[in-house]
Amino acid sequence: MRSARTALRVVVALGAAGLLVSLLVPLWFVASGQRLLVVGSQSMAPTLAAGDVVVLARLTSVSDLHPGLLVAFRPPGGDALVTHRVVSAHVLPLTATDPGTGQVDPVVDAFGRPVLGSWLVTKGDANLEQDPDAVAVSRVHGVVVDVARGWGPALTAGTSPRGARGVRRAALLAIGAIELLERRNAARRVRRP
Repeated sequence: MRSARTALRVVVALGAAGLLVSLLVPLWFVASGQRLLVVGSQSMAPTLAAGDVVVLARLTSVSDLHPGLLVAFRPPGGDALVTHRVVSAHVLPLTATDPGTGQVDPVVDAFGRPVLGSWLVTKGDANLEQDPDAVAVSRVHGVVVDVARGWGPALTAGTSPRGARGVRRAALLAIGAIELLERRNAARRVRRP
């Protein structure tokens, strides 16, 4: 009986260690100036699959952006980060919409010259067409420097709502099993003459 209890405690300890690792690994990357992003769709297949983890490095210079590079960005009107391949880079005049008239006008500096901005045209490898909107370089959150295939579920186990529920359930089941074993052992000790 002692071996079952020991085995259960080992399982609980391993689960706790796994949870701790899933929380500390992303922090280590952040401390080293990088970021982890779990791929959420198949738009980059076969290069990236849903559940892969990409390691992002900060963009240090616009001149580092070139066709073929994988970048993570927030698309216009979107909140979620998207990882797609750069098709082309452009320098274009910035525009702004007049809230009163709805008219789109060029943005100009104090001397009346157009303000230029750097833009990217992107595309998912699995998509037939380029993304519908160009992406301002200011919306790029990082450049992909490495990929960990299939590590997404493990790294989000302790932080995603679904993963956290699973971890809590497993912990409660383990605690319940330990308690039942303890009660059973206590009852056996009472019955012995």
